[in-house]
Parts: sequence; structure tokens; C-alpha cells
Amino acid sequence: MYMKSIVYKNILVPVDYSPCSENAVLYAAEMAKSLGATLYLYHAYHISSVYTGRLNLKALNNMNEKLEKENQAQIKKVSEHIEQKFSGVKVNCLLDYTLFTDGLDNVVEKNKIDLIVIGTKGATGLNELVGSNASYIVESVKCPVLVIPQNTVFKPLKKVLYATDFQCDDAQSLKQLTELVAAFDPCIIVGHVPGVELNRDEDRMDGLREIAKEQINYSNIVYHTIAQREDVFSSLNAFIDEHQIEVIAMTRQNKSFIKRLFTGSLTKKMAYHSHIPLLAFHFKKDVQ
Repeated sequence: MYMKSIVYKNILVPVDYSPCSENAVLYAAEMAKSLGATLYLYHAYHISSVYTGRLNLKALNNMNEKLEKENQAQIKKVSEHIEQKFSGVKVNCLLDYTLFTDGLDNVVEKNKIDLIVIGTKGATGLNELVGSNASYIVESVKCPVLVIPQNTVFKPLKKVLYATDFQCDDAQSLKQLTELVAAFDPCIIVGHVPGVELNRDEDRMDGLREIAKEQINYSNIVYHTIAQREDVFSSLNAFIDEHQIEVIAMTRQNKSFIKRLFTGSLTKKMAYHSHIPLLAFHFKKDVQ
């Protein structure tokens, strides 16, 4: 029996009833069980503008009623499956008649969501409903987001990588990370791919280590300089494979090491290419 988390009380999973979405629900249910958290299943639906321009009001209302009943039945089926499979996990179902990107922020705020878990098919599945929205959620939503590749099977965590480029929020993100995974007691590796200022990077790592020691009550944290390869993305993926990392976490940053190598953010690229879950924390400010 796990103790309830004081940080992660409510976990939300966007669902579209696809295999990718179903897998994310299972993963989220495992996390909810470990944290003693409530699981929210969220589905947004709407009638296409193709129909709204052709049908009269009565026909539109009938179509809307039909869609609502169908979605209620589908999401209830998912909920009942989770409640049967994961005894003790409380599940709430949320249906929203709106565009997914329009409704999510309101749902997160209204239900005080602490973590979003979303499935993705990666770069080959960007036209899938959930897959295409993973990027939007990672970049925009102001709570942690856990992105689950379609074929990922949940297992108790043993090694988690927190990839850093020394942002002001690193210590806070690390603290949130330990709260999320502490039930499994994994080794958390704080890793950095060095740039041209190697000595400065070493000083920053020492500084982060000291701050974390003061602020975080979790002893199983180690600090590691990741070997450089052709780019940061390759360096991280090689490290993940060599050290059998099960989750990679990072802060969603708009500047720093990713912009010197890629167009767009690294969290977005990792969400589309990584074969392990990606945990993205909300970015607030850069190091001055």
C-alpha cells in the first residue's frame, strides 16, 4: 500500500479510445495507484463544421445527443476496466463538447490537475488525435506532463534520468520528480551534456548538487556528465540505452542548449522519438 502524495493528487489522461490512448491510461493508472491519486479520464468532442453548415438546428441537436451518448458509453467502459484492474484507484470521467486544445486548460484548472499523462505514436503518428496533441500539451500546459510512447509497458522504476542545462527551476523540478517516483525508490541520475564551457558546467553541477541536498529529502540521486556525441539528442539517447533508463525528465525550456542545436525544443523532439516515457516540467525562467 502506497502513501498518498501531497503533491500529485489528481492525474488526467486525455483519451480518444485508440490503442495508444488505452496504453497511456494503463500507465497513468499505475502511477495513480502508487501515489494514491485520483485518475481523471478526459475526452473532448465536437461536430465538424462540415455538418454545422448543412444541417438544421434539430438535426444538429440530434447528432450532438447521439455523440454524447456514444462518448459516455465509451469512456464509461474505459473507466470500469480501470476500476476492475486497479482496485482502490478512483476514476472520474470528463466529457467536453469543444476542441481539445480549447478545453484542456479549463479542465486542468477546474479539477486542480497535478499531472497529465498522454500517449503518443511518435514522429510517424502525428496525425493521430492524441499524438498530434502531445506536442501542444508538452509546450503549453502549466503542470508536469508525462508522455507515454505507444508500446511502453509500465514496470517499477529503477533508473530515471533528469536532463539538465542548469535552469533556475532545476531544483524545484527535481523535487517534483522525487515526489512522483519515490514510491519505487529509483536511482535518479542528474545528467548534463557539456558545452564549450566545461569548467563552468562543472561548477553549475556542483551548485545544483548543493541546492538539491538542502531542499530535497531523497538520497538516491547521482550526478553525471554525459558523453558528447554529434548532438544533444544523440548523446541523451545513447546514455538512455547504455544505462537502461526507464523515464527521462527535463524542464520545458525555450532557450539554452536546445536552441543552439535544434529548431524547437528538445522536449518536443524527445516526445516524438524516444522509446521511453518523457516527463516534462513547466519552465518558468532562465538563468540570468
